[in-house]
Amino acid sequence: MSVLTAEGLELVTDRSIVLKAEELEKTYNGGLGCACGCGGTYTEAGEVSATSIRRLNLINKAIANGEQVGFLDAGDRHIYELVNPLGTRVTRVYVRAFKSF
Repeated sequence: MSVLTAEGLELVTDRSIVLKAEELEKTYNGGLGCACGCGGTYTEAGEVSATSIRRLNLINKAIANGEQVGFLDAGDRHIYELVNPLGTRVTRVYVRAFKSF
């Protein structure tokens, strides 16, 4: 599926990226659109649960397999998203951005 749901998303091309649980801020799974929570669920910061790990693993696997994963640099956080094959739902992972000094 080649759908990117948010304006400004770029496709992840570096297949060596591996996101880690300690970097998680929150995750989302639900309907397409603004991810305001309608028809979807969030896990929040500090809530490293089986659900958030499952979503993280889904994104990591998709990146490693070269699937179309969207990426957005939102300053202090990075957002990764994967749209399901039917184009009806999206999984997003929000992680802390790395700072270079």
